[in-house]
Amino acid sequence: MRYSHTRLILNERYYPDEDIELFLRDRLNDIIEGHIFRNKIPPSWPTDYMIQYIVDRSSGQFIYAATVIRYVESSRHLPHQRLEVVMGLRRPFKDSPFAQLDELYRQVLMNVAHTSMTLDILAFLVIYEEGSISLYEAAIILGIQADDVMITLSDIESLVSVSQDTNDGLSASLLHKSLQDFLLDQHRSQDLFIDRISTVSKHCIDLIRIFIGKYTLYDVLASD
Repeated sequence: MRYSHTRLILNERYYPDEDIELFLRDRLNDIIEGHIFRNKIPPSWPTDYMIQYIVDRSSGQFIYAATVIRYVESSRHLPHQRLEVVMGLRRPFKDSPFAQLDELYRQVLMNVAHTSMTLDILAFLVIYEEGSISLYEAAIILGIQADDVMITLSDIESLVSVSQDTNDGLSASLLHKSLQDFLLDQHRSQDLFIDRISTVSKHCIDLIRIFIGKYTLYDVLASD
């Protein structure tokens, strides 16, 4: 088959963000011109910020952008209000804009070998703004082996990217920013919810225990 077809790898080399933006502008323009409530849509809608927000959350994947459009173009609602729901600027209607996407994330996370450990590791990626962690450091804080982290992440290869970092170690990062939104929103993730405050507090306590275990009181006082 390799001699009879052309292979196209849809990664950052092919500027997916530009294609997604073009798709969004085209489809949103269709909504402006043809929606049943088009006369209710503000003349400045959508703003460049709104479009860039969706492009950024898409993480190079059309599934997020397409989901947004399907939700916004509903003939039973005002398009600009639906987009505000997507951006978290308005309380959701009875239907969720990301019901299908949320179900996909739920299916992946509920079918791993150890859901609890998977969420513990994902917490580092969704909470801390850098978006990337050293797997070795995460293992130390969680009190597990680095190999266990690697094995756990292998169950969610569709959600997380593992790469070599500058210190010859391994780091991980989210492939989809929308996964962060899902896990940090209790209404959406429910039993898979990652509580930012309690998780950061737990990490701080774990670091203090590691510090105390590594250094004696004499060492601490001597360093002062």
